[in-house]
Amino acid sequence: MDALIITDKSLYFRCLPLQEQCISGFPIAGAFKLVDFSLRSCEISGVSKVNILNEEDTRKCDHCGVLIKTYADLKHLDDCKDISFQDRLGYMVDELKGNDILFLDGHIAKTLDLRGLMNLHSIENSDVSILHFDRCPVKYSPFIAKRRAVLKALGDPKCISFEYFYRQILEERPKVLEGNSEGLIRIDSIEKYFAYNLMTTTASELELPKKSSSRVCLAPVHFWGNEEISSDGFKAKGKAINSIICNGSKVDGATIEKSVLSSEISVHKYSTIQNCIIFSNVSISKNCHLKNCIIDSNAILPEGIKIGYDLEQDKEQFTVIPLENGSWLTLVDRKKFDKSNCCSRGDRC
Repeated sequence: MDALIITDKSLYFRCLPLQEQCISGFPIAGAFKLVDFSLRSCEISGVSKVNILNEEDTRKCDHCGVLIKTYADLKHLDDCKDISFQDRLGYMVDELKGNDILFLDGHIAKTLDLRGLMNLHSIENSDVSILHFDRCPVKYSPFIAKRRAVLKALGDPKCISFEYFYRQILEERPKVLEGNSEGLIRIDSIEKYFAYNLMTTTASELELPKKSSSRVCLAPVHFWGNEEISSDGFKAKGKAINSIICNGSKVDGATIEKSVLSSEISVHKYSTIQNCIIFSNVSISKNCHLKNCIIDSNAILPEGIKIGYDLEQDKEQFTVIPLENGSWLTLVDRKKFDKSNCCSRGDRC
């Protein structure tokens, strides 16, 4: 059986000014991507071929033996935003070839064993079979549909979004298999994304995908420093507390607390990082103090910068999102601190 993973178009725009891609492509626990949960579900369920219906031009990659392609890959396009939903979904369904297609929500942060749903669909020989969750936290429950049911729904002129397509599929009186919703989370906002990542630093019971779509081999994490104290009273001793720091990163006399650092991060002495998510290939200069923020990839933060400590100051420079606990989340766009801007200001690059 082949599969199609759906990423929510509306979440593509809400993620800006961070990486210009859907939230399903954002890093989870530093080493994974959100979509890796759905890919892992396909792998353990015996699916060998997966297409992803999304807004970004994701490169081809081989994940656990599952071949992944997007519409942009298949049509050799740099951009597919101007292609209609019906054209994109229709083409991707045709490319899958199989008579039965598994549809998955690409924003679910849990690995699902879908073999029971596949067995039900095969035994009942139904047009549509769906995995139903009590108190369903997902927008689109996993379902399997026969090609004729898919083409029927796509043939409706009003079918301009996956949400409408999903409603049409449900009118086919699907066979229902009850699923276990324990631990099921749909990450459909920056706030949920931020909270889930911070949970991965301390919650050992969280199920991560186990295998990442990234196959790059990097050097181990390096910590070093001494007891030297800055003029502000910060020690230059490299340490991390309840944090995830991925390979290829270097912490030189800085303190990391309850944060997630992706690969190839450099943090220099006297700096402190608390409750932060830092995407890959970021350089944080000396004496930087970061709290409750997400730093976009390829950013170079200049010496002495403070983010997350002064709300009004953050609002002037960055995108700020209020959090339920009364604090705020600061989104730091890569364009604010890219290498060219850093060098033009005279900061060390």
